[in-house]
Amino acid sequence: MTRTLILPAALIIAGLSTPAMADERLSHAEVAEIEAVLDSWGCTSYDEIEKDDGLYEIDDAKCGGREYDIKLDANFYVVSGKPD
Repeated sequence: MTRTLILPAALIIAGLSTPAMADERLSHAEVAEIEAVLDSWGCTSYDEIEKDDGLYEIDDAKCGGREYDIKLDANFYVVSGKPD
């Protein structure tokens, strides 16, 4: 009886200590589309791109001498572009 309780308890504890993976891996095609949008905005670089909850989040995009945090929807349309 003791052995049957130890394994499920260990699995539960291991699951609680594993970080949640909210971000999705981006394909090369997605990155190319995002970089085309950033180029059209005059952006020259960015720090990171994440995909979370169906939005692409571009951190610290350098555009026109300023930094922006930009969000794109699933169709690569800008839904938010606020100065950082």
